[in-house]
Amino acid sequence: SRFSETSKNVAQSLEKYEISAAGDMIYHFVWDEFCDWYLEASKVEPNPEVLLFVYQNILKLVHPLCPFVTEQIWKELFSTDEFIINQDYPDLDLVNKKAEAQFLTLQKITNEIRKVRAEKSLNPKDKIKGYMKTDNFAGREIVKFLANLSDLEVSANIEKPEHSATLVVDNLEIYIEIPFDAEGEKQRLKKEIEGLTQKIGNLEGRLSNKSYTEKAPAALVDQTKKELEQSKLEKSKLEQELSKF
Repeated sequence: SRFSETSKNVAQSLEKYEISAAGDMIYHFVWDEFCDWYLEASKVEPNPEVLLFVYQNILKLVHPLCPFVTEQIWKELFSTDEFIINQDYPDLDLVNKKAEAQFLTLQKITNEIRKVRAEKSLNPKDKIKGYMKTDNFAGREIVKFLANLSDLEVSANIEKPEHSATLVVDNLEIYIEIPFDAEGEKQRLKKEIEGLTQKIGNLEGRLSNKSYTEKAPAALVDQTKKELEQSKLEKSKLEQELSKF
């Protein structure tokens, strides 16, 4: 889905001769999305057919900007008599916003767990246990691997462990076991709440501006309202956790 959208955006830039913009989009897709996330996730949930399909099409996408190296890679990896220059440019219609949203949640959770590790000065190589308060979560094994957790327990009936940090990501409550530091956890929660308070203020200001609500696309205004509602909910949950101190 992400490649399908990227290939369309790159094609539009190339048609306008915006070569730098096209190269920047390709770079960030290949490095930040394909290598940094999909390749790592595929170690847990391998799908070689998708991996091969996307990589072949990446070579086609990059070819106009890096013709010689992509031609050589194509020849060596795929052992074909066909030249990549004779291949059709990727023209795909495989956008799936639901799948993208699900994977984005997975990325946010992983990044938040990594942030907690950094804030608590925990060794990234040390395995810690996580808990997620929900009925079901499809990306359990991927998060467990990418965040280097010893286990990720998923259940709607989970109670917050005594020595743990609380994360709220897309309305999901996550607890990460850590060496107990009451004052440090208190300060972390305060910092998260301050950030959300500022975000809520900015969103409310945007929605109170008539020029925005009347002139902006309806879908964008709705998205802002949803983001405001979610931010308030996340703030409320974190404030409940802070009150326990």
